[in-house]
Amino acid sequence: VATAPIVIDVLNFRAQMKHQLESFGTFSEQIHDYTSKGLIRRPDEDENPQEIALRTMMDPFTYRRRLTLPKLMIVGTNDPYWVVDSMNIYWPDLVGPKYARHVPNAGHGLDGGRDGALTSLAIYFRHIASGTPLPEINWDYAVDEGRQRLSISSGTRPKTVRLWTSRSPDLDFRNDHWDSAAIEAASKDRYVGEIPVPDSGHTAMYGELEFDFSGVPWSLTTLVYRR
Repeated sequence: VATAPIVIDVLNFRAQMKHQLESFGTFSEQIHDYTSKGLIRRPDEDENPQEIALRTMMDPFTYRRRLTLPKLMIVGTNDPYWVVDSMNIYWPDLVGPKYARHVPNAGHGLDGGRDGALTSLAIYFRHIASGTPLPEINWDYAVDEGRQRLSISSGTRPKTVRLWTSRSPDLDFRNDHWDSAAIEAASKDRYVGEIPVPDSGHTAMYGELEFDFSGVPWSLTTLVYRR
């Protein structure tokens, strides 16, 4: 009927490992049990046929065209396993309804944001079970004249919209803090958040839309954009 993978932000495995090396300079220490045994190849290393077959079988990305059911991806922004914008690698190729819920300042256990994440999970499945349409969210990220702009629209009017941002001296945001600020509506159903392109270091940003379900607040988010 529907699925909601939690803190498994590694679809398209080969591309994700390349992204880790580009962002961290090495593989995440959290997957040391695999890398230390040579189970994960670097992008410049060839895989043998058995390795290719095993990776292909295990990677959910392989089955993406068959998985047309609704899906909600829940991840922490500071999960030490994955790069903060890992979802961008596979999101465009997912088929069917798809939703994201990034949990700010939360790691692999979603500590500090678990209650909110589980509330979103429960209400997501309430919508699915009752046949109630989920909010239709669209967004666009652009860089223009030294500004990063995230434009968000929603067919269901949210209670609030917030822009979450973080700064880092490098491309590794796992230990960096996230802050938020409310975004006012630019028009009836459109919200625009902006931050400057940094002169040095890097920034990351995403939008959170909070809705009301029978008096219970719950959230969905955009993807994370890093620059």
